[in-house]
Amino acid sequence: MKLTCLGLRTLVLLLLFSWVPSAFSYAAPAAGTSGLAEDAASPVNPLSTGGGGMCFPYLTSDSVNPATTTADTYITPDTAVSAAPSSATLAPYPVNTSAATAIELTPGIPIEGYLPPDDQDCVWFQDALYYKITVTKTQKITALMLVPPGLDYSMYLEGTASFRHKGPYDQLSYVAQPGTYYLRVSEGGTRGSLSQPFNLKVMLSDKFDDYERYSDDSSATDAYYQGTSVQTIDNLYDEDWKMFGLDYPGTTTVRLDNPSSKGVYKVEIWDWDENVIATVKQNEPKALRLPVDSYFIREYAPTKYDPDVPYTLTLDTKYDPRPVCGWDEERPWEWVCTWP
Repeated sequence: MKLTCLGLRTLVLLLLFSWVPSAFSYAAPAAGTSGLAEDAASPVNPLSTGGGGMCFPYLTSDSVNPATTTADTYITPDTAVSAAPSSATLAPYPVNTSAATAIELTPGIPIEGYLPPDDQDCVWFQDALYYKITVTKTQKITALMLVPPGLDYSMYLEGTASFRHKGPYDQLSYVAQPGTYYLRVSEGGTRGSLSQPFNLKVMLSDKFDDYERYSDDSSATDAYYQGTSVQTIDNLYDEDWKMFGLDYPGTTTVRLDNPSSKGVYKVEIWDWDENVIATVKQNEPKALRLPVDSYFIREYAPTKYDPDVPYTLTLDTKYDPRPVCGWDEERPWEWVCTWP
């Protein structure tokens, strides 16, 4: 009996699907443990990569035989091509990989964490670490994450728009109503590391300025800014950010007036490559000649702050003289410019 091309393809597909359930019917044990999954007869729950895709743990050819399945059977792409690194040099895989297993943060108490490297082809865990903060009254949440040199992670408070990701750290703030809020740490510009920890700190503030109360993005006030703003610094992690742009050469004067005897503040000007190109101390105005571009302003307290007394930041740009141009009245086909 001759099989048509379509019939042959159908037969191959049926054979393939009849093999798949048995080949993947053993769930991966937790990383770092040995032995079979608790229920080897039930289908594996595909692991989520966090981006909506589904995947299976990596398997070796021995994994289809339950008699030979061990923790070493399930390997990540990193260990597939070389011997697995010693467990003495790597932190154990974290458990806080979902909101359900989030670690509770204590305000003012720093905590270290290790973010396992994530792969688009699937690894052991869902691609983020979760922490939670409980707020019992209206307070501002401020979080600061420090990462080792060479690593770049992202951090945001789920359900809010607050996000700050500049330089060697991530910083965010959000004026929160009573409830539980979840902080998510994931890979940014680099992969995670089980050998280099990040440091996470959270503060809760009873006092905050009106801008932070009503702003949708209370830590990243990145709007084109000129003029005067009045704000407060309410904790050592608090930072006020703005962005301004120059569309013509000129001199920009930056002035930070701080009448408080308790707080000591500073202003930094950042370029788009995250370089600090100028520093301005409180009550000491500085005139700057900056190239035509856009810049960030960071206001913060290096050592002392005063949540009760606001500071005033003034940004004033005086542009260089420029010509006034238009069509000539007597010779309307000519474009002419005159200088003031």
